[in-house]
Amino acid sequence: MSGRVDVPAGETGVIRVFAVDGTAGTPFSAQEAEAALGGDTLDKSRLEVVNLEDLMGVGLTGYLIEGLGADPDEVAPDRQKLDNLSGQAVIVPSSAFEGRAVTLEPRAPLTEIGAYREIEATPATGPIESESASGSMARPDRGSRAPRLATPLAALILVLVALGVLIWLLAS
Repeated sequence: MSGRVDVPAGETGVIRVFAVDGTAGTPFSAQEAEAALGGDTLDKSRLEVVNLEDLMGVGLTGYLIEGLGADPDEVAPDRQKLDNLSGQAVIVPSSAFEGRAVTLEPRAPLTEIGAYREIEATPATGPIESESASGSMARPDRGSRAPRLATPLAALILVLVALGVLIWLLAS
């Protein structure tokens, strides 16, 4: 048992990681994860049960940082612990709580590993500096456009020719 995890109302940008103990060969589902977390108000479609063997080459640390946007400075102290996990892990983003205050009481087979903040996106500031961003808002030259009457006039001529051919065929 990992103890209680209090999630405040309105929390955003936190990724919680739980190890799944003793799951070698036994798949662990999102429904089982929800039950083991003790949070029946979770959006289980947001829970992610990860088979750690599928992360070969990247590892859980790489997946958290590169795949989910976790802050590398927050993940660094737990790097060895995260990369030494085997079997499965449950990843619970803040969005799984849908803005509500929730108290999780993780129980076997889950063990809390850590909570990591996501890197906040920093918006670009200042003017955009590129050739395409500069220029004028002048209207294009109207003389280069075909007159609007051309298409309906051509359609009318074709209809009249077809009608003439049909009358000629019926008259013969």
